[in-house]
Amino acid sequence: MDFELKLLSTITRHLPRIKGAGYLANKIKDFYRRKKRQKVITRIHDFLLELDPNENVDAAILFYPHLYDWQELEFIRKNLPRGGKFIDAGAYIGWYSLIASKIVGPEGEVIAIEADPYNAERLRRNIELNNIKNIRLFQVGLSDRHEKLKLYQNLKGNRGGNTFVNPQNTSHVEGPVITCLPLLNILKKCKWDRVDGMKIDIEGFEYRVLKTFFSNAPRKLFPKFLIVEINPLYYSCGSSKISELLKNFGYRLCDKCKTKENKIYILENT
Repeated sequence: MDFELKLLSTITRHLPRIKGAGYLANKIKDFYRRKKRQKVITRIHDFLLELDPNENVDAAILFYPHLYDWQELEFIRKNLPRGGKFIDAGAYIGWYSLIASKIVGPEGEVIAIEADPYNAERLRRNIELNNIKNIRLFQVGLSDRHEKLKLYQNLKGNRGGNTFVNPQNTSHVEGPVITCLPLLNILKKCKWDRVDGMKIDIEGFEYRVLKTFFSNAPRKLFPKFLIVEINPLYYSCGSSKISELLKNFGYRLCDKCKTKENKIYILENT
């Protein structure tokens, strides 16, 4: 880690969770990113991570890990049991997967699903850096059927925003063709008998994946809690109907846990 990064990240990592802290942290982060930077391997909380400061999510984890998705992660820490089973769909480089892997411990298991081969390889690298044995990585896409789809990649600082939905904007370029599977197929392959929690962020495919899963899966495989991104950019793909879909299958919205980027749903009568 170069001296400038060490100095600036020391400041941002000590910012309190108060109004304006995120704004200041982003300003400092963007100052460091005024030119292209090299990847770094650094310790964040309990993990060694290889991070690319040029990528938005990486930079957020690098500069303010205690602020990035902290409400979602606190919910997971409080509600995911030791020995539990957790799904990270749209795992990117594995931040949620790593945290969940420590919570569930060696007797638990995490499924990390990442469609982009480049991201998946970086996720695998972070798993290896920490010698983690309880994460099963699937480099596949999720869909409502077994099919092959073209992945549209964001190569301008947000590879976490890659999508199978043609965004028709200049931030994305046509990428590789990816094999996609229904979520239930993956759970059957892993021989899971339950799911204690799940995070799903798959850029516009959430509705079609969840609708098919809940229509076909036995109730015992319904995640006990679900963290889902509902992005207005993908309303035409069904994102606006996710809340109603989940309500119909027995979930209630956790109003106290609602964040800017995601919503958290809890399965009732479990």
